Amino acid sequence: VLISSFLISMILKTSEQCEQLSLFLGTFYSMMYYIAPLTSIKEVIQTKSSDSICAPMCLMGFINSMLWFIYGMSLKKPSLAIPNGIAAFLSLLQLFIVFIYRNGSNNPIELADFYIENNNKMRQF
Repeated sequence: VLISSFLISMILKTSEQCEQLSLFLGTFYSMMYYIAPLTSIKEVIQTKSSDSICAPMCLMGFINSMLWFIYGMSLKKPSLAIPNGIAAFLSLLQLFIVFIYRNGSNNPIELADFYIENNNKMRQF
C-alpha cells in the first residue's frame, strides 16, 4: 500500500485524483484481506470442522470493519462505509460458519486422510 501510494503521488497531479485512486486501492486490498479466508469454506464443509478458520481473527476482523463502517456512516462517506459494511458481512459469514461447524471432527487421522486425498487429486491435474 505504501509503495502504491508513493507511485500514485508521482503519477497523478491533483490531490482529488490521488485521493480517489488511493481509496480504490485501499478498498481493493481490504477486500482481498476479508475474501481470502473464504477459500477455506469448501474444506470446512467437506470436513465438517472449522479448525482451518481462525475464529479470533474473524472476530477481530468483524469488529474492525464494523467500527470503520460506523465511522464512514457518521462522516456520511459511502466510499468508506460500503466496503467496510461488505467486509463486516464477510467476517460475520465466517463467524457463522465457525459456529455451525465448531463441533466438527477433531480426529487427526480423519483430517490427515482428507488432506492426503485432496493432495492426490491436485497432483492429477
